[in-house]
Amino acid sequence: DKLRDEGYKVGVIKVRVFSPFPKEELREVYSKLKAVAIVDRDLSPGIGGILYTEGLASTYSLKNRPIIQGFICGLGGRDIRMNDFRLIINEMYKNIDEGVTDPPIKWIGLRGDAKL
Repeated sequence: DKLRDEGYKVGVIKVRVFSPFPKEELREVYSKLKAVAIVDRDLSPGIGGILYTEGLASTYSLKNRPIIQGFICGLGGRDIRMNDFRLIINEMYKNIDEGVTDPPIKWIGLRGDAKL
């Protein structure tokens, strides 16, 4: 809500069930978006966040696939702060502006203040 009040066009999708993964529901929503930031509070070594991996795979055959970027935050019980979300949203806007189609996974807030 705070980011929307600041003029950002953002929203939240909460995945409430992981298995079976809501692939079709996400594909329907994703097809209407320019960019999707997937925030994971977990890590699967060598792959990244589990939700990111599944969310990205869901869009494989979409014709109008949005820019999808994974962010790993809040590991070890760390809080995810408003500034972290601000950094994530700014990164996504930058991806849209620069036409980045396959951005790498980013880690947020591991040491000190969140920085990209």
